[in-house]
Amino acid sequence: MGKKRKVEIKINTDPRPYALWRRCSTQEQGESGLGLAAQLTIAQMFMGKDPVEVFTDVYTGTKLKQCVGLWKAIDFCKEHGYLLVVAKADRCRDLR
Repeated sequence: MGKKRKVEIKINTDPRPYALWRRCSTQEQGESGLGLAAQLTIAQMFMGKDPVEVFTDVYTGTKLKQCVGLWKAIDFCKEHGYLLVVAKADRCRDLR
């Protein structure tokens, strides 16, 4: 077994409200409690508060252009000056 690393969790101190964008590949994944609900919990834990708005995409694929919720979230955050939080970085692995 390898060395255990201590993981330090820091709560965000940015006072701005935030919107959450979350994505899962299938409806079943989203309803499992390990998909969409888990992403909300992750965001709440790290941000230390609830999002003002949650945008969701259920989409299988790598073309983020097809994620309508993502683009609505980006526009919403630009319009209101909010942070955009993505709970799982792998959701944006194909940004170009």
